[in-house]
Amino acid sequence: MTDSSISASETKDIDLERLGKSDVLSRLGLILRELRSRGICRTDSFVAEIGEWWAKELLGLELEPPTTAGVDAVKNGVRYQIKTRRIYEGARSQRSTRRVPDLHIGDYDKLLLVILDEFFQCSDIFEMTRESVQGQTEATVAKLLKNQACTRVWPTPH
Repeated sequence: MTDSSISASETKDIDLERLGKSDVLSRLGLILRELRSRGICRTDSFVAEIGEWWAKELLGLELEPPTTAGVDAVKNGVRYQIKTRRIYEGARSQRSTRRVPDLHIGDYDKLLLVILDEFFQCSDIFEMTRESVQGQTEATVAKLLKNQACTRVWPTPH
């Protein structure tokens, strides 16, 4: 038994170029859900790149080349390490258990924690100083959010 496939001419009907970047990311969430249900995808290894893009767009950061260890972006001379987690209802782990590794790597000034929903939309961005996580190689999202130096930077309170 073989899967039905879409012909090359039918793929032209899917006009992604007319969609904004945020809309394309939403559709990606739907596709990943289907790929997981079919057992094709097991991980979300590209989530970090999407989180960095959101931080750049929402906070006006300049992204560093991917080969820059431990520093993902810069703004006004401040070096940022960006950690991204997708957290949503039905995910295998929630805020209390989601691990954030490698906090000790890199010469960054501030840590940004970007939270994405199921459809890769940014729901929150939190910032804390490197000193506030000093000595930790990893932490849970819940522990980072309880850090006294942790501040929500997006969305900004009205």
